[in-house]
Amino acid sequence: MKKQTDNMGADGNGRKSSKPTSTSSSILKKARRTSSERFYPCSPPPDVLEFLEQPFPEPTQFWGEGLLFAKSKVIICGESKIKKTFFVLNLSVSLATGKSFVGLNISRRTKVLYLQKEISEAMLQRRLKTILSATDPQPERGYFIVETLPNLDVGNSNQFPQVCELIQRYQPEVVIFDPLYQFHHADENSEQDMKAVLDQFDALVEKYNVSVVLVHHTRKYQNHDWRGNHLMRGSVVLRDWLDTLLLMTKRTNEETIRLDWTVRHTEEAPSQYIQMNKQCWFEVVRTPRSEPRGDRWLVLKKLMLQINPKGTRLVEAVIIKKAKQAKLGGSGTIRRTLKAGKGGFFQTDKVGGSRQWWVV
Repeated sequence: MKKQTDNMGADGNGRKSSKPTSTSSSILKKARRTSSERFYPCSPPPDVLEFLEQPFPEPTQFWGEGLLFAKSKVIICGESKIKKTFFVLNLSVSLATGKSFVGLNISRRTKVLYLQKEISEAMLQRRLKTILSATDPQPERGYFIVETLPNLDVGNSNQFPQVCELIQRYQPEVVIFDPLYQFHHADENSEQDMKAVLDQFDALVEKYNVSVVLVHHTRKYQNHDWRGNHLMRGSVVLRDWLDTLLLMTKRTNEETIRLDWTVRHTEEAPSQYIQMNKQCWFEVVRTPRSEPRGDRWLVLKKLMLQINPKGTRLVEAVIIKKAKQAKLGGSGTIRRTLKAGKGGFFQTDKVGGSRQWWVV
């Protein structure tokens, strides 16, 4: 009889009990207590007027305004061989010395921990020697730490403490992982797998108050309608996770690299065009075209209003002809710009078989 009772459910009738076990109950109580203490240690939750009066400190801005700041999550993304590693090395040295980079202000010297699995240590050393040879002043000791971790898997609970130990030892404010795919063995297209990996980075942000920068790749095959963070390789959770995306792109056989920003908390920074000099430093350069391609819609809007100041009933064929003369791209490019709707382009009904547009 005792054996039968032991095999029965917690309610004595062979059914599973809905009550939590003592272990899970204690975990839940601890979680609720921790959550309560974290947000409201001494008083009940304030109403909205009290909340608005609370003196919350503004996060420290490291680079630019709202681009890289305290406890932010940033992804620097680009195709293979576009010099992403050179770019993050430039950024790391600039942060460590407090010098502005690609025209964006760096508020003060910032401690950086750069973790890499991209290239050999000998090659990394050569790159850094070239970069630092043109750097004045040099980073002070302890402000730019470089570590090569060939066997680290952030998603592995047994290996993750290695990162924690490095952060505790060096006390950085910014931690860079170059490249992301080398620091995990998860399926990048799996939402569940990547969520588990990103949770580990979130844990670093919350526990050690660091900003995390991930160096990532764009998709190999790209749809012409994809823009911004949709060009990133992998699951959609990457796009939902970040605070700032810096996208590096360039045209075939061109040395000029375009930087585009997607930011969550401030207005987007304007696109920039950069080029690497002989000392392996990126500098802002003027675009080789008369108008930036990223602002094509602005130029197209201006052109349309020149054709018809009222901006109404413009035949698509006329728009394309004038846009080609202004060297804004081919027919397909102009049509995609119009269809994107950015800048107030709206399609009217076809009149006499011709698609027409108007702009506001």
